Amino acid sequence: MKFLHLADLHLDSPFIGLKQSMQNLQEALIQAPYQAFEQAVSSAIAYEVDVVVIAGDIYDSQAQTIYAQHFFQQQLQRLDQAEIPVVMIHGNHDYIQASQRRIQYPDNVHLLGADSEAIESVDLTFTSGETARFYGFSYHHRWIEVRKINAFPKATSETDYTIGLLHGEVEGPSSDAGRYAPFSVEELKQKGYHYWALGHIHQAQSLTQTQDIQYAGTPQGRHRNELGEKGGYLVDLRKGQPVQSEYLAFSPIIWQEERIACHTQMQASELAEKAQDILDNYAEQAKASRRSYILTLHLDNAERLDQALKTQIQEGELLEALAPYQEEAHFVALNKILLHETRDFRFFEYDAKLQQTFYASVASLKEGEAFAEVMDSMWSHPIVKVRLGNLSTDEAFRARVIQQAQDHLVTQLGFAEKEVSETNEDTSD
Repeated sequence: MKFLHLADLHLDSPFIGLKQSMQNLQEALIQAPYQAFEQAVSSAIAYEVDVVVIAGDIYDSQAQTIYAQHFFQQQLQRLDQAEIPVVMIHGNHDYIQASQRRIQYPDNVHLLGADSEAIESVDLTFTSGETARFYGFSYHHRWIEVRKINAFPKATSETDYTIGLLHGEVEGPSSDAGRYAPFSVEELKQKGYHYWALGHIHQAQSLTQTQDIQYAGTPQGRHRNELGEKGGYLVDLRKGQPVQSEYLAFSPIIWQEERIACHTQMQASELAEKAQDILDNYAEQAKASRRSYILTLHLDNAERLDQALKTQIQEGELLEALAPYQEEAHFVALNKILLHETRDFRFFEYDAKLQQTFYASVASLKEGEAFAEVMDSMWSHPIVKVRLGNLSTDEAFRARVIQQAQDHLVTQLGFAEKEVSETNEDTSD
């Protein structure tokens, strides 16, 4: 049997945080998840898959717009007309509320867990004569802290294949797994399923070398931390053979980041020219790939730049000077420019106690509970919780915040390597 594994469509995603001058870009981003899912449906039809599996978070919130619901229904009807069934669940973003009126889906759609969070199953027979049993549940609350994996039955030989749908967080050393139906890879393996279609993590990844436990990721990146092409897995199951899995890209807009190394003699014109070269290269790539790109530009060793130039960059002058967003079918847009200053922490050597305290603080942020304690108030904010909740488990975001906190602390102490060197010279006599 062959099927398309999707997850985290996030239709209706608002894409907040863009500059006011980029409202047209925001409109393009709002349409991108719809375009990605439409492309996924077209691919499912073209590949003549036996079934489409959607592992949760179809919508970005539990209050879906009429537009999102109508669009989703249209795509399901396309699959129905192609005689392709759909097995799906709801996740933590689009959890089912008791007060919601039941949506009437086409006959080809099988929603597992529509009435409760209990594990449900559906058996399907395909044109090849092969059979498959699908197990899964839908969220009826924003968080599920119990280990739902314990309620999944073990595979039987009643069907040719057994497939599990699970929207949840695999346990890790620094994950927030407790809120999202936590599980471990070993627990999934013990069930004996032929494939686990996972949702919730927006980065596509295989949790086993055999590719039988996979996060499909999101078909369209929602912010600059979700880099690269996004899509879903085309999975081929054959009796007695290893799982065959191919990643298909569907995202019409791709978030990317580039870096420029700064030097002490760098002028604004040189910096702008280097940045423009990067944009021009992506413009050619956009034309060839028929996809659009949104870039974040990192300026490394920014401490080497003149302070006046850094101030101009921080005030957005460089961003405004570079090629603006163009309303074209396949565009390139520069969304953000970030300054990164390399700090030399050797100046702490003049005070062993200060050095010890500093590194203990950094260690507490990286490995202890300090990061969670500092960020808890932000994650609990209702708007942040709904719109940016996924960042709470994003390791790249965590590392970036810790690095910025570290740099800020050094800056606030008011020391520079040159100043420390001069101080040592003054006290050496």
